[in-house]
Amino acid sequence: MSHFSLLPPRPGAAPGRGTPPRSAFLVSAWRRMAYALMAGIALWALTGWALDWWPR
Repeated sequence: MSHFSLLPPRPGAAPGRGTPPRSAFLVSAWRRMAYALMAGIALWALTGWALDWWPR
């Protein structure tokens, strides 16, 4: 998590890393959602296999 503060920077403090471009944030968000979706599908399929939901 990034830290957000309304206080002015301290004198002599290192400069912040800056925020990533919006497109990079959106790409990473889409990637996280895709991974979560794939993990959900895999869990659903493995649960069905373990509980014998699928015909053989």
